[in-house]
Amino acid sequence: FWLTGYESQSLDDCLAATTADCALDAAIAAADEIEDRRQRATALAYIARVQADTGRDADARKTIDRVLDLKRYIMDPGAHDGLDSSLARIHGLLGDFGKALEILEGIGNPGRVIFTYAWIAQSKAIAGDKAGVDLLVARALAVAEDIPGEQLAGAFAQIAIAKAFAGDNEEALAIAGSALELSGRYNSDLIQARVLTVVAVAESAAGAEGRAKTSLDRAMDILADMESTNASAIDQASLLGYLAWAQALTGDRVGTHASLEPLKVLIRDQLAPFWQSISLAATALVLVKAN
Repeated sequence: FWLTGYESQSLDDCLAATTADCALDAAIAAADEIEDRRQRATALAYIARVQADTGRDADARKTIDRVLDLKRYIMDPGAHDGLDSSLARIHGLLGDFGKALEILEGIGNPGRVIFTYAWIAQSKAIAGDKAGVDLLVARALAVAEDIPGEQLAGAFAQIAIAKAFAGDNEEALAIAGSALELSGRYNSDLIQARVLTVVAVAESAAGAEGRAKTSLDRAMDILADMESTNASAIDQASLLGYLAWAQALTGDRVGTHASLEPLKVLIRDQLAPFWQSISLAATALVLVKAN
């Protein structure tokens, strides 16, 4: 399958001197090893998201086609909602807002709908369409009225980013605060830590650098606890990817690379192809955002 020119590198060589290009090629190679169609489609959708988010638009569209080919063989409506949420997000990143909203209309799971509105709103904010951001956030919050609060922490954190990117700093910080309060209701350190990293990005974008640092420090404390209690490699890799991404977006390049190093060890030594693929694509995204 098509690659970007680094296909001759082994995984070890790529991880030793990692670039975004070799990480994406390795992510695609790992995805091609996944036997389960749902998992392969999910991994490819994440790769397409990274490609779109790093300016590799033509590659993203090719990967979207692969996801759609696989989706035809997946019968589970819940899997379709997850893939459609990702596809809508990707089209938003590509600036195809009409297509993004068209896909969103077909998503049945309200939780997925809120996340998707938030992600498209972020792209609208980057495009300078503040009215579009306000409309999408209002729709997301309307859907949220019918969902238990403890299920909304992650979505609210993403909405906070959209509002911060649009320059609505006070509202962004208020929504970020709500996300943190809601995340405290989860009996999951991983979920709380992931919410903290997303909130940190919103806080930094809203100019609250001190709050962002506090949020990232809390996430790092949770990571240290996970490492000391031998949490699963998947959970550690997931949090390291989120943490490195947040550190990149908040300008902490030293912290970014410090988080990537243990993630690369997990990719090489402990992760199966699905999580290898996700983590390699996340590494590519972080490397681009850090620069």
